[in-house]
Amino acid sequence: MGKFDKIALGSFKDDIYSAMVTMERSLVKADNEMQTIQNYVDKYMPLNLQTYINDFFVAIFDYRHSDERIKLDIFSRELFNRRHDIILHDTGNSFLADVIDEMNKRMQDLYESKDGLASLDMVNDNTEIMKKV
Repeated sequence: MGKFDKIALGSFKDDIYSAMVTMERSLVKADNEMQTIQNYVDKYMPLNLQTYINDFFVAIFDYRHSDERIKLDIFSRELFNRRHDIILHDTGNSFLADVIDEMNKRMQDLYESKDGLASLDMVNDNTEIMKKV
């Protein structure tokens, strides 16, 4: 191998190393963006959704000083306090994948158990009832 080949090989190695560093930076950036999105979905989206549901109940149902309104207010306050604590103790890490895995495992266990089939049938029956309403 000649002197020119060694220089060309060194230049080629430098180019490959530079491309690898660029790809690694892009991967880290994409991973950070994905973690941010997962963290938002995991911790902040339920709070937004609960706010929409509560606003819906308040707007649709006329029960200003009824027991139902008091129950809704107490439940909402407790739920928002729990969500608020979760957000205050947020580490920036999402456990969404773990939650999905746990839900899949519980559904599989429920499906495989004898009593679970009856529970699933009851859920399906309630779903059908809700569709009719």
